[in-house]
Amino acid sequence: MLVARQDVKINKQRKQMKRSWITGLGIVVVAVAMTVPEARADIGKGMYDPLRAALTARERELVMQAKEARVLADEFNEFLNHPDTETEEKPALREKLMEQESRCRHLRKEAVRLRAAAWELRSLPNDGVLSYMALKDAHEDLGELGGRGTSAWEEFLAARDDAIRTLNERYADEVAQATAACEALDTEGRANKLLLDAIDFRRADSTDAEFQLSLQLPRVVSEVQLGFGLYGEPGDEREKAQMTLLALVGYSQFFWDYWSEIRVGLPEGDLPADSSRNIFGVRDGCVLMSDAIARSSSNIYYLSEEAKEAFNGRIQAIWGTEGTVSVSWWNQNRARGFARACESLATRDEQSFVPEPQVFELLEIIDDLIEEKARALEAIEAIHTTFRAELAEASGFGEKADLSTTSFNASLWAKSSERTMERFVAAQALLDRQLLVQATGDWTPDTGGIVASAQALKDIHGRLHSVRRVKQELAVLLR
Repeated sequence: MLVARQDVKINKQRKQMKRSWITGLGIVVVAVAMTVPEARADIGKGMYDPLRAALTARERELVMQAKEARVLADEFNEFLNHPDTETEEKPALREKLMEQESRCRHLRKEAVRLRAAAWELRSLPNDGVLSYMALKDAHEDLGELGGRGTSAWEEFLAARDDAIRTLNERYADEVAQATAACEALDTEGRANKLLLDAIDFRRADSTDAEFQLSLQLPRVVSEVQLGFGLYGEPGDEREKAQMTLLALVGYSQFFWDYWSEIRVGLPEGDLPADSSRNIFGVRDGCVLMSDAIARSSSNIYYLSEEAKEAFNGRIQAIWGTEGTVSVSWWNQNRARGFARACESLATRDEQSFVPEPQVFELLEIIDDLIEEKARALEAIEAIHTTFRAELAEASGFGEKADLSTTSFNASLWAKSSERTMERFVAAQALLDRQLLVQATGDWTPDTGGIVASAQALKDIHGRLHSVRRVKQELAVLLR
């Protein structure tokens, strides 16, 4: 009895909702008949508003029906759990409960689909430019433009490859010539000969002055070796030449005021005393506080980077990786012996020792050799720098960078133009058909078709603008 009463209640509610829906449908039919155009050339603003309104109305209807099913399901569940419900009534009640639960879920899913379809229609392009003729006009000559763009791109690549090949050939030739010129300087060989001749008293072609120098300079070399703790191979001429160069540097720093040529401008009271001279070129008593010393430990003075560069820099500049002699500390216990060796290679005037000018001349020649080699290396580096810049410019695409992508897109879209037109026609036809039949009483919305068609039209609308832009870009690039 309870189930029968409930069925009567459900049927009554359904009849009331049906009458309400029919009344609303009549209003929608009249509105659609007044707004749907007979013919059109494009998808204009608000074209599918009636269809969207109908979808929204159907969604609200289904939402109401889902709520009704939910209420009925809750009532059946309440009857099932009521203590007065007879056991024999429960199977029928359970069946009704499941029926309403299923109906509620189905209606809600349909409502979601309707809402999605209405949302897609709302986001349709409405600028009035999308039409069959607009698409046809945009795709016209697109394939031919893409082919021209591809040919132009291939020609550009070929020209670029030729330019890079020519650049590489010129670069290799310039580097070879500059390297040969640098090697022809034979800086190391000339420096070796100059320094070894300076300490070779057996040399037959030496002048009297050179002979006297060759007798005294080895003593300075020996003191420098002892002070810096250098013990090379006696028969290694390269090391012997490098030791001699260290001695020349130490000698020039010992007589720093003569070497720098500032002595003539110093007042007599500022002239350095012979007793204050040292291998670092600073006054004695100020050595530990000077920039020449990084730190000290008893009689061992550890040279600063500046002092190391003063001694080792010329060796590295001449011999490079072949430079095996390097100094990092000085034994101050050898300072007096070094000073006596320098004084023995000097002349005594009334007030002080005057250095041997030939030592300075030797060092000047060495510096000229270093400068000559530096200029040759700078010329090679300049060739490298210029080549890298020119190669980067030649390898770049510049203003032609867009030609590859643009021509590729043009060719690709030209091949798919027929399919694009078919999609447009099919999508427009489905929406037009739905627009017309939604006014009928037995309309079943094709929500999937509406969503797919709306999305297709949006994609085609974007493609239309892309095709037009590509054609404009190609027209500029192919000028």
